[in-house]
Amino acid sequence: MADDDDEDTFAKGCALIRANLHVDIETVESGEDWAALYAQAIWLERWRNKNKAELIARLFGDGKKR
Repeated sequence: MADDDDEDTFAKGCALIRANLHVDIETVESGEDWAALYAQAIWLERWRNKNKAELIARLFGDGKKR
């Protein structure tokens, strides 16, 4: 079961890299390069989600008067 989880996690990481950075995973030459791309993709995903949350809070009110 753990092997399946690892493969699933790797596949999700590859998808995140492709979606956020538009990098063909087949061209990544090492695990170290993959890890660096993954870190960048995660950062970008979190940044986008934070901005979306702030936008929604502003659109629908966050309890503060403007």
